[in-house]
Amino acid sequence: MQVDKVKTLEEIRQLKHLLEAEKQEFLSVMSHELRTPMTGVKGYLSMILDGDAGEVPESVKDYVAQAYVANDRLIRLVEKMIKIAEIQEDKFKFNLSKINLAREANQVVKDCQVRANDKKVSLRYVPSREFFVKSDPDRTREIILTLVNNAIKFTHEGGKIWVSHREANHWVITDVRDTGIGIRREDQERLFELFSKGNLTLTGQERGTGIGLYLARRLAEAQNGRLWLDRSELGKGSTFSLALPKW
Repeated sequence: MQVDKVKTLEEIRQLKHLLEAEKQEFLSVMSHELRTPMTGVKGYLSMILDGDAGEVPESVKDYVAQAYVANDRLIRLVEKMIKIAEIQEDKFKFNLSKINLAREANQVVKDCQVRANDKKVSLRYVPSREFFVKSDPDRTREIILTLVNNAIKFTHEGGKIWVSHREANHWVITDVRDTGIGIRREDQERLFELFSKGNLTLTGQERGTGIGLYLARRLAEAQNGRLWLDRSELGKGSTFSLALPKW
């Protein structure tokens, strides 16, 4: 009886592995097939907005502009899916080098200031000395940008966000702390799973794809780093931490 049970568990494990592989292959093919037509749509919408197809009434132009923004959002989503597929297939290229993490993080904060100001959220980079890590500069900025954008998205008007650094043994850790809505304890374990959205319904407005944190963690791990939720309390905020190896 015990042997039959073990065989059944092994069959279930194999089936799950097979289904996961098929899902990733489907997502990869779908993403590549979608990117080309959506890029074409973006081009045509841009031409209409620029007047290349003739004069467009303002009322119609507003609809076209909304379609352009929505299509652009879809393109970014597809590009994330392609990136995930490439990482899972070990095809994604990283340019690991010596980077000034403090400078990169500070630049991300500057780039996000307009969005934070529009939402009336205080976004502050906590000044620090220079920290050098071994990582890909573009991918590192992408990870920090994901964390900061999420903090802005889930922090109400009047809230605060801080980006800071600290050292721990051979790591440099970047903390993104906010006074936002927080994450339910039951959602925290699944937060970095693909298509996991946590407690987004609490905002009543904000919605995510469930891809950003999953991709950010994969990008961190592919650079010998780590990304985790350091703490979160419902209604009081969260802190996400990125650890990268010192140079």
